[in-house]
Amino acid sequence: MIKECKILYYNSFLKILVFDYDGKHIQISGTVHPDQETVYIKYENDKYKVSNKEEYNFFLRTTRKKRSEKKNFKKTDEVLLHDESD
Repeated sequence: MIKECKILYYNSFLKILVFDYDGKHIQISGTVHPDQETVYIKYENDKYKVSNKEEYNFFLRTTRKKRSEKKNFKKTDEVLLHDESD
């Protein structure tokens, strides 16, 4: 899962990044631009990794596509059940 998180603290010398992830303050090592206020974080296998906006947008497209496929499947299933009863 990839989320956009607010940067709470960044030390460019030590490359320490502290951000807010669902109300939890998480500290990792990583590099970001000093003027940046948000960061994209990928949580996978109990690990946090710094991601980029392109990967975040791709993640959003794929999850939206999966949701729409589920909705379309349910609609066609309801139509088939309705047709069989007539």
